[in-house]
Amino acid sequence: MKSIIEALNWRYATDRFTTDPIPEQSFKTIMEAARLSPSSMNFQPWKYISIQSPELRQQIFEAGYSQQAIIEAPTLLVLTIPNILTKANVDHIITASAEARKADPASLDGYRKMLQGFIDRTEDGKFFDWSRRQAYISLGILLLTAAQLEVDTAPMEGFEPNKVNQILGLTDYSAVTLIALGYRSAKDTHQTWPKVRFKMEDILEVR
Repeated sequence: MKSIIEALNWRYATDRFTTDPIPEQSFKTIMEAARLSPSSMNFQPWKYISIQSPELRQQIFEAGYSQQAIIEAPTLLVLTIPNILTKANVDHIITASAEARKADPASLDGYRKMLQGFIDRTEDGKFFDWSRRQAYISLGILLLTAAQLEVDTAPMEGFEPNKVNQILGLTDYSAVTLIALGYRSAKDTHQTWPKVRFKMEDILEVR
């Protein structure tokens, strides 16, 4: 497995993929890393949808401005987030916490009040942007883990969200990112381009 820095230097937004499948264990590791990602107050406001239907893949390809990665990559994920947060989200967290810690749910009433208080004082329109920021933590960890396993990725925001939501029949959730996973094709000239990143002094300020 590559070190973190080796993996980050190795990866790039892959444009063209082979059809070689990702080993099952590698995919499980990538998704487990995404599942274990941190989030504010542990809300975990994200859900990944694995698109295995060729018909759905073709429709998403058309809604995704015909980006080849959508249909070429052996694996396509759709990262979705809830449109709003409700008491049901709080109940889900409390139930999961009580099960994991073998605790009486009633002992988590203080935690429940904190979660519900956040929902009560947050305007509905602000939940979506907040949830997207949380979900992108999970996405970043997914991309890094894939790179460490030498699985190529292409995260894509260039698609029509409303069309993808309709294709997938989403009502309570909305698509925010498409992620193609697989292995770079020799046809992909992007892999030969030097990586362009700002210098450390451009991104780190000490005061």
